[in-house]
Amino acid sequence: MDGIFKGWYNGKDYGYIAPDDGSDVVFIHKKAVPPLQGDQMFPGMKISFTPQVASEPGRNASATEITVQAFKPRASGIYFDGGYLQEPEYNYVCWIDVMGTKNQMARSLKTAANFIFKLQAAVVEARLETDYQEESRLYPTIDGIYITTFKKRTLQLIVNQAMCRCALTFLNEITPFHRFLVRGAVAYGPVYHGVDLPPKATFTMDNNRNIRDAILIGLPMVQANIAESEAAPFGIAVHDSARAFAPVNETPFNFIWLDWFNYCTPKIDSKALLKQISEYFIWQKAHTTVTGYKPDRVDYHFKLATEFFSMELDRQEKSER
Repeated sequence: MDGIFKGWYNGKDYGYIAPDDGSDVVFIHKKAVPPLQGDQMFPGMKISFTPQVASEPGRNASATEITVQAFKPRASGIYFDGGYLQEPEYNYVCWIDVMGTKNQMARSLKTAANFIFKLQAAVVEARLETDYQEESRLYPTIDGIYITTFKKRTLQLIVNQAMCRCALTFLNEITPFHRFLVRGAVAYGPVYHGVDLPPKATFTMDNNRNIRDAILIGLPMVQANIAESEAAPFGIAVHDSARAFAPVNETPFNFIWLDWFNYCTPKIDSKALLKQISEYFIWQKAHTTVTGYKPDRVDYHFKLATEFFSMELDRQEKSER
């Protein structure tokens, strides 16, 4: 049977429901309400219940098996009690995205979708490739994806193999218009994972776990997004937070960029990749009207790529002498 909850009385020990069929109000004791729901019920909320005949003449019928059907706006606003939150976890957060997604979407939705889903697939496959999947979580967004973990090695394994897949895709694509660039950054700090949200904090989100579990909140997300602008195409920048702090028994990252191409399988030839990036940027400069890639940004990103990969080439030459 359905009805409208009318409110709690007598110190919230009991209340009443007005049945939809217009019959007499039904008595409800708080013990009949599932745990955690009682404190979040308010007048006007839609309720499903099982009526019971009054135990004594002259008393209202009672109700059992209460189920909240729908929420109406609370006079006091949305319910969420941050007091139930535990201390945040300290995680590495890596943000990787497809460069120029806004321009790509404006020109061809299918092309943009092709790039975005390839990146998502690359990260998912890279995570599945590791033996430490339980140590990481993925949070996809419109044009990129967050990778979180409390283990430095786990992060490196996933990032190395995800970037490897993207680089191989770039190298094996001969049509410039079908090529795409990715880059990212790593930060370290406190985060809240939606999956760890205590049920008492919000009944609504606990009953919509597909939304809850897709939420990540934390300063490292912001820091990784900011640091991404310092990364070269196919580069991963390291924010100050990840170079200054690390989990117990681990050491921070020691450089502003990750040379992921030296540790992936198969190993990526940085010289060949830089050569193809150079040719791609020459094509981009000749087609800026079509692609929306501004010439000054092409020059800047090519400078970053040249600096990033040439440092590795210089190191290789020195080691061969």
